Amino acid sequence: MNCYKTLWLRVSLLALLWMGNLSLNLASQNVIDSLEQVLETDISDKERVDIYNTIAKSQRSDSLSVASNTTKALQLAQEINYPEGISEAYNNLGNSARYRYDYHLAASFYSEALLIAKKAANRLGEAKANYGLGYTRYLQGQFSEAHYYLSRALENFTEVGDEISANFTIRYIGSNYANQADHVEALKHYHLALDRLSALTVEPFYLGDLHIDIADTYRYQARYPEAIDHYFDALEIFDQIEDNFGKATAYNNIGVAFYEQKNYEKALYYYSESLKLEVALGEEGSP
Repeated sequence: MNCYKTLWLRVSLLALLWMGNLSLNLASQNVIDSLEQVLETDISDKERVDIYNTIAKSQRSDSLSVASNTTKALQLAQEINYPEGISEAYNNLGNSARYRYDYHLAASFYSEALLIAKKAANRLGEAKANYGLGYTRYLQGQFSEAHYYLSRALENFTEVGDEISANFTIRYIGSNYANQADHVEALKHYHLALDRLSALTVEPFYLGDLHIDIADTYRYQARYPEAIDHYFDALEIFDQIEDNFGKATAYNNIGVAFYEQKNYEKALYYYSESLKLEVALGEEGSP
């Protein structure tokens, strides 16, 4: 697999996973089933709105489920004048639209979420909407707007004390710089995010991806020793968590680094290691 395509897939997957729930883990089907059971009990209307939104957030790839649960959340939140629930529902709709690559629709939902959150002085709602708009503009190649919204999201997350989400946002500000070939600013943000996230409780997957980002940026500058060090840091993390897709990415990009230095023997070795894993992954995904 082409190294740039592999990296893009991993970055996109990471952002989708994170944006859907910010610093929370994705709910399993068992958790969703449990939440649906709670809906049958005597709970407050606000709690009911929050559960509808949580289910929608966790099933954003299922557009019918998102539509059903956000409709219920919006209707009830409007009845009880619960702007935080309304903003969250629009953010969920934005995530779902972005997941389907409908960036225009996603931006319109995030904009509505942002407007409602601002009126209610709901800083967390603002943060989520600003992040959604920033990442959507990033995907559209509108880097100036992306930077504006991601910077606002960082301010919001910092204000509400959400350190994990703030540092993920720093990471994507770095990605936005990287896509404009501003390697100095990209590395500055990547390293800051890595240092801070390493001190927090986050899934190792995210740290491995950050090492890949840092390594790629060093490689674009022909700083190969630093690049290879970070590729191996990523490889170690992905090996520990048995993430074969991550390992394949790391092996492939190590191969690219050696190829660019005309060390074809080592390049071939690491390409081969990557290919073995990609073949195995393909077989796992076959019916």
